[in-house]
Amino acid sequence: TAAVCLADDPKPATPFKVDHKAPLKATAKVVEQAKGFTKYRVEFSGIEGDRVPGHLYLPKEIRGRVPAVLVQHGVGDKKHARYIVECCRMLTARGIIALAIDAPERGERKRPGKDGPAMWNLPAVRKWFQQHCGDYSRALDYLESRPDVDARRLGYVGFSWGAITGVTFTAHDPRVRAMTSVVGGGLLSLLGKKLDPVANVGRIAPRPLMFLNATKDQIVLRPFATALQCGFHRVPCEGSAFDPHGKFAHARKHHEFFEFLAVEAAFAGSLVFRHQMVEALEHDAHFVHTLALKNISHHGGGSDGNGATAALKTGLFDDAVV
Repeated sequence: TAAVCLADDPKPATPFKVDHKAPLKATAKVVEQAKGFTKYRVEFSGIEGDRVPGHLYLPKEIRGRVPAVLVQHGVGDKKHARYIVECCRMLTARGIIALAIDAPERGERKRPGKDGPAMWNLPAVRKWFQQHCGDYSRALDYLESRPDVDARRLGYVGFSWGAITGVTFTAHDPRVRAMTSVVGGGLLSLLGKKLDPVANVGRIAPRPLMFLNATKDQIVLRPFATALQCGFHRVPCEGSAFDPHGKFAHARKHHEFFEFLAVEAAFAGSLVFRHQMVEALEHDAHFVHTLALKNISHHGGGSDGNGATAALKTGLFDDAVV
């Protein structure tokens, strides 16, 4: 039975700036010809008037208009992080256009001596959060402007901070038809309820949504991850919403959460909700490398033994479809 969840205010004001009419002044230049895709360096005007650089991955075989997905990196990374590149490659292999952009003060947008706001400076972080969301909106404006993109089939994949900001963004932009959140979380009440993913996630229904989190994440702790699931279902968040003993239903390949977005439910129109907790894996880049590149390693280097290997080979994933 499909469960539809709506937040308290059915028509909330968007908590970040959008401007669909502002000129994009977009540019695109081929930077790589690979076996399965062509990569372009693209650039367009961001929500604050600065230029937003990105990498656009086009499948080799495109007929007509095809789906497109915005793939967003974590707080300390950039558009060409290994897991971002691999995610984009996986999407193009399924005939889907992928766009990865540098977030404010990251990658090509990083200014000398600037490293983004200090996390204790809440007004600055709040503004930074809103700029991320505004730039995501401009990224979709750019995708919509392309003659090879089907604007009715846009998706979003976010990692870490890209997932955290992405939940709030997706909640307020109905153009995103499906979302995958990887090691994201909520309970950011210090930034205000209007931006906290937990207060916004319910607005994503009935669009397809998937969360993927790590049981040993030392940054986005389990309560922060659980809060998103509770927020989606609008239930009290008491204790863990996940089976701590690993009673998992199906074996999962390392790339299946991408397949969820790309193949199964991304643009089907039915409500699909999943939350998977991966055992023995942590938050950092090694975690997403495990999923995207099959590099199974523990934080700080070295092997983490049979636990993570078994997670991928025997299906140590919890899968809940509502």
